[in-house]
Amino acid sequence: MEYNKETLKILIVDDNPIDLELLEAILTKIGFRKILKSESGKEAIQLAEEHQPDLFLVDIMMPGMSGGDFRGHLKQNPVTRDTPVIFISGIISKEEEKELGGRLASGDFIIAKPFTKDRIAEAIDTALKKAPL
Repeated sequence: MEYNKETLKILIVDDNPIDLELLEAILTKIGFRKILKSESGKEAIQLAEEHQPDLFLVDIMMPGMSGGDFRGHLKQNPVTRDTPVIFISGIISKEEEKELGGRLASGDFIIAKPFTKDRIAEAIDTALKKAPL
């Protein structure tokens, strides 16, 4: 399924402001225009309910609410339940990411830090082509 980078909404959730800015710059360079950002899972839940993003890029390790807990909240909401999630993680290696095939047992995608523009683009493309948009 094709998607439109101009209209598709992506929510980035990361407690590290530098990673937030880097991810936003990568997404912009790839061609996405509707980018939302949050430094906390709690705020991201509000943004998700309000804006209904088409994709989430989420750091796994965050204070207060982890990326996994955030994903749990998304699964409880019928509006966000099936929205693709790409986890960004410093707790797995590139080798582990390869072994997993870039996917977790939950079906969500995962990218090891440090990430590249090409790896982000590839994961987004794969996630969105598998998603019911």
